[in-house]
Amino acid sequence: MQHYEEVGLSRQEHFVYAWSIIGKLFVMLIVLIIHSFAPRFFTETFSTKLKELYNENSTNKLSKSKKDLFL
Repeated sequence: MQHYEEVGLSRQEHFVYAWSIIGKLFVMLIVLIIHSFAPRFFTETFSTKLKELYNENSTNKLSKSKKDLFL
């Protein structure tokens, strides 16, 4: 249970947060696959979404933990 305390989330909150990140990363994977075959599509989508994901993480409960989980 120490990890949950470190990030300031309950077990359920942690589960939901982790799965929300998985969903976002899966969409980003699809975007990158399409872009790799047809570079004219999604020219800035991945970098924009990655920045949004980082900014979202830096403003939620996880950023208040002792550890920086993403960098």
